[in-house]
Amino acid sequence: MASTRKVLSVGVSAACLTGVALSMGVVTASEAVAAPRPTAGPVQPQSGGVDATDYKLSCGTVSGKVSFSPPLTMSGGQGSLTVTLKGKIGNCTATPPPAGGPAVTISSGKFSGSFVSPVDPGCPGLLGTSQVQGSMTMKFKTAAGTPKLTSGASTVQLVEIMGSQDPVGDVFTDFPGVGAKGSFQGTDSGFFDIFHASDGAFDIFVKKCSTANGLSSFKLQAGSTVNLG
Repeated sequence: MASTRKVLSVGVSAACLTGVALSMGVVTASEAVAAPRPTAGPVQPQSGGVDATDYKLSCGTVSGKVSFSPPLTMSGGQGSLTVTLKGKIGNCTATPPPAGGPAVTISSGKFSGSFVSPVDPGCPGLLGTSQVQGSMTMKFKTAAGTPKLTSGASTVQLVEIMGSQDPVGDVFTDFPGVGAKGSFQGTDSGFFDIFHASDGAFDIFVKKCSTANGLSSFKLQAGSTVNLG
Protein backbone atom coordinates (compact mmCIF):
# COMPACT_ATOMS: atom_id res chain seq x y z
CA MET A 1 0.00 0.00 0.00
CA ALA A 2 1.37 3.36 -0.93
CA SER A 3 2.50 5.46 2.02
CA THR A 4 0.90 8.78 2.73
CA ARG A 5 3.23 11.76 3.24
CA LYS A 6 2.24 14.59 5.49
CA VAL A 7 3.81 18.02 5.05
CA LEU A 8 4.09 20.26 8.12
CA SER A 9 4.95 23.93 7.53
CA VAL A 10 6.70 25.63 10.49
CA GLY A 11 8.80 28.76 11.03
CA VAL A 12 12.41 28.06 12.01
CA SER A 13 15.46 30.21 12.44
CA ALA A 14 18.40 30.32 10.05
CA ALA A 15 20.66 28.98 12.83
CA CYS A 16 18.36 25.97 13.38
CA LEU A 17 18.29 25.16 9.67
CA THR A 18 22.07 25.41 9.50
CA GLY A 19 22.41 22.96 12.40
CA VAL A 20 20.09 20.45 10.72
CA ALA A 21 21.97 20.80 7.44
CA LEU A 22 25.29 20.14 9.18
CA SER A 23 23.97 17.03 10.99
CA MET A 24 22.62 15.59 7.75
CA GLY A 25 25.82 16.34 5.86
CA VAL A 26 24.07 18.60 3.37
CA VAL A 27 26.61 21.40 3.89
CA THR A 28 30.03 21.51 5.49
CA ALA A 29 30.99 23.76 8.38
CA SER A 30 33.13 25.95 6.11
CA GLU A 31 30.22 26.45 3.73
CA ALA A 32 27.94 27.41 6.60
CA VAL A 33 30.44 30.00 7.85
CA ALA A 34 30.87 31.43 4.38
CA ALA A 35 27.15 31.92 3.88
CA PRO A 36 26.48 35.60 2.99
CA ARG A 37 24.80 37.80 5.54
CA PRO A 38 22.19 40.40 4.63
CA THR A 39 23.61 43.94 4.37
CA ALA A 40 22.00 47.19 5.42
CA GLY A 41 20.41 49.25 2.68
CA PRO A 42 21.24 52.89 1.89
CA VAL A 43 20.36 55.54 4.44
CA GLN A 44 17.01 57.01 3.53
CA PRO A 45 16.34 60.79 3.78
CA GLN A 46 14.40 61.88 6.82
CA SER A 47 10.79 62.61 6.08
CA GLY A 48 9.13 65.93 6.76
CA GLY A 49 11.04 69.17 7.30
CA VAL A 50 12.19 71.71 9.87
CA ASP A 51 10.72 75.11 10.65
CA ALA A 52 13.94 77.15 11.04
CA THR A 53 12.22 80.49 11.67
CA ASP A 54 13.76 80.88 15.14
CA TYR A 55 17.14 79.37 14.27
CA LYS A 56 20.38 81.32 13.83
CA LEU A 57 22.78 80.91 10.92
CA SER A 58 26.44 81.79 10.48
CA CYS A 59 28.16 81.46 7.09
CA GLY A 60 31.90 81.95 6.71
CA THR A 61 32.16 81.92 2.92
CA VAL A 62 30.52 84.45 0.61
CA SER A 63 31.35 85.09 -3.05
CA GLY A 64 29.62 87.24 -5.60
CA LYS A 65 29.31 90.58 -7.27
CA VAL A 66 28.18 94.07 -6.27
CA SER A 67 27.02 96.38 -9.07
CA PHE A 68 26.30 100.13 -9.17
CA SER A 69 23.94 102.08 -11.39
CA PRO A 70 25.09 104.62 -12.34
CA PRO A 71 28.77 103.68 -11.91
CA LEU A 72 30.55 105.28 -8.94
CA THR A 73 32.78 108.28 -9.55
CA MET A 74 34.96 110.31 -7.20
CA SER A 75 32.54 113.25 -7.21
CA GLY A 76 29.29 111.32 -6.93
CA GLY A 77 26.15 111.84 -8.94
CA GLN A 78 23.20 114.22 -8.96
CA GLY A 79 20.49 111.58 -8.55
CA SER A 80 19.92 108.32 -6.71
CA LEU A 81 22.14 105.25 -6.70
CA THR A 82 20.93 101.67 -7.18
CA VAL A 83 23.08 98.82 -5.87
CA THR A 84 22.49 95.14 -6.68
CA LEU A 85 24.10 92.11 -5.06
CA LYS A 86 24.21 88.51 -6.21
CA GLY A 87 26.28 85.48 -5.25
CA LYS A 88 26.76 82.25 -3.31
CA ILE A 89 27.01 81.36 0.38
CA GLY A 90 28.83 78.43 1.98
CA ASN A 91 30.42 77.06 5.14
CA CYS A 92 27.22 77.60 7.14
CA THR A 93 26.33 76.51 10.68
CA ALA A 94 22.71 76.54 11.88
CA THR A 95 21.95 76.86 15.60
CA PRO A 96 18.57 75.84 17.08
CA PRO A 97 16.70 78.33 19.34
CA PRO A 98 17.00 78.14 23.16
CA ALA A 99 13.90 75.93 23.25
CA GLY A 100 15.75 73.38 21.12
CA GLY A 101 15.02 71.76 17.78
CA PRO A 102 16.28 69.18 15.29
CA ALA A 103 19.65 69.62 13.63
CA VAL A 104 19.76 71.53 10.34
CA THR A 105 22.64 71.02 7.90
CA ILE A 106 23.03 73.68 5.19
CA SER A 107 25.10 72.53 2.22
CA SER A 108 24.94 75.72 0.14
CA GLY A 109 23.07 78.95 -0.43
CA LYS A 110 22.48 81.80 -2.85
CA PHE A 111 21.72 85.47 -2.27
CA SER A 112 20.35 88.31 -4.36
CA GLY A 113 19.07 91.75 -3.55
CA SER A 114 19.10 95.42 -4.29
CA PHE A 115 18.69 98.75 -2.57
CA VAL A 116 18.42 102.38 -3.53
CA SER A 117 20.23 105.30 -1.97
CA PRO A 118 18.44 108.64 -2.56
CA VAL A 119 21.86 110.27 -2.84
CA ASP A 120 24.78 109.04 -4.96
CA PRO A 121 27.80 109.52 -2.64
CA GLY A 122 30.34 108.30 -5.18
CA CYS A 123 33.42 106.32 -4.21
CA PRO A 124 34.01 108.29 -0.97
CA GLY A 125 30.62 106.97 0.18
CA LEU A 126 32.14 103.49 0.50
CA LEU A 127 33.76 104.72 3.71
CA GLY A 128 30.63 106.22 5.25
CA THR A 129 27.08 105.50 6.34
CA SER A 130 24.20 105.86 3.90
CA GLN A 131 20.44 105.55 4.30
CA VAL A 132 18.98 103.11 1.79
CA GLN A 133 15.80 101.22 1.03
CA GLY A 134 15.80 97.64 -0.20
CA SER A 135 16.07 93.99 0.73
CA MET A 136 18.17 90.87 0.30
CA THR A 137 16.90 87.29 -0.12
CA MET A 138 18.95 84.21 0.76
CA LYS A 139 17.92 80.73 -0.35
CA PHE A 140 19.46 77.68 1.27
CA LYS A 141 19.85 74.02 0.32
CA THR A 142 20.05 71.36 3.02
CA ALA A 143 22.43 68.41 2.81
CA ALA A 144 21.27 65.17 1.17
CA GLY A 145 19.42 62.90 3.58
CA THR A 146 18.61 65.73 6.01
CA PRO A 147 15.30 67.57 6.51
CA LYS A 148 14.45 70.46 4.23
CA LEU A 149 13.44 73.90 5.49
CA THR A 150 9.68 74.37 5.67
CA SER A 151 10.17 78.03 6.62
CA GLY A 152 11.53 78.96 3.20
CA ALA A 153 14.11 81.54 2.16
CA SER A 154 15.39 84.37 4.36
CA THR A 155 14.47 87.90 3.32
CA VAL A 156 16.20 90.73 5.17
CA GLN A 157 15.09 94.37 5.03
CA LEU A 158 17.86 96.95 4.52
CA VAL A 159 17.66 100.61 5.54
CA GLU A 160 21.32 101.45 6.13
CA ILE A 161 24.80 100.50 4.97
CA MET A 162 27.98 101.25 6.88
CA GLY A 163 31.38 101.32 5.22
CA SER A 164 34.84 101.68 6.68
CA GLN A 165 38.50 100.85 6.12
CA ASP A 166 40.65 98.38 8.06
CA PRO A 167 44.27 99.04 9.15
CA VAL A 168 45.75 97.54 5.96
CA GLY A 169 43.67 99.76 3.68
CA ASP A 170 40.91 97.36 2.64
CA VAL A 171 37.31 98.57 2.45
CA PHE A 172 34.46 96.65 4.06
CA THR A 173 30.72 97.28 4.12
CA ASP A 174 28.18 96.07 6.66
CA PHE A 175 24.53 95.64 5.73
CA PRO A 176 22.61 95.41 9.02
CA GLY A 177 19.11 93.97 8.85
CA VAL A 178 16.14 95.64 10.52
CA GLY A 179 13.66 92.80 10.28
CA ALA A 180 13.35 89.57 8.35
CA LYS A 181 10.94 86.99 7.02
CA GLY A 182 11.33 83.25 6.56
CA SER A 183 14.14 81.13 7.99
CA PHE A 184 16.82 82.14 10.49
CA GLN A 185 15.19 85.11 12.19
CA GLY A 186 16.56 84.12 15.59
CA THR A 187 14.58 85.32 18.57
CA ASP A 188 14.65 88.99 17.52
CA SER A 189 12.90 88.80 14.11
CA GLY A 190 16.19 89.39 12.30
CA PHE A 191 17.15 92.71 13.89
CA PHE A 192 20.75 91.58 14.36
CA ASP A 193 21.29 90.21 10.86
CA ILE A 194 24.58 91.30 9.34
CA PHE A 195 25.82 90.82 5.78
CA HIS A 196 29.53 91.70 5.92
CA ALA A 197 31.11 92.47 2.56
CA SER A 198 34.87 92.55 2.17
CA ASP A 199 35.30 94.88 -0.80
CA GLY A 200 39.04 95.12 -1.47
CA ALA A 201 41.79 97.74 -1.42
CA PHE A 202 40.53 101.34 -1.35
CA ASP A 203 43.31 102.62 -3.64
CA ILE A 204 42.03 100.26 -6.37
CA PHE A 205 38.53 101.68 -5.97
CA VAL A 206 39.89 105.23 -6.21
CA LYS A 207 41.74 104.34 -9.41
CA LYS A 208 38.62 102.83 -11.03
CA CYS A 209 36.34 105.61 -9.83
CA SER A 210 38.70 108.15 -11.38
CA THR A 211 38.33 106.73 -14.87
CA ALA A 212 35.86 108.09 -17.41
CA ASN A 213 33.58 105.06 -17.02
CA GLY A 214 33.71 104.98 -13.23
CA LEU A 215 33.31 101.87 -11.03
CA SER A 216 30.40 99.75 -12.26
CA SER A 217 30.98 96.65 -10.11
CA PHE A 218 33.41 94.67 -7.97
CA LYS A 219 33.74 91.09 -6.70
CA LEU A 220 33.38 90.27 -3.04
CA GLN A 221 36.66 89.27 -1.45
CA ALA A 222 37.66 86.60 1.07
CA GLY A 223 36.47 87.56 4.54
CA SER A 224 32.87 88.27 3.51
CA THR A 225 30.40 86.64 5.91
CA VAL A 226 26.70 86.29 6.75
CA ASN A 227 25.16 86.14 10.23
CA LEU A 228 21.40 85.75 10.58
CA GLY A 229 19.30 85.71 13.74
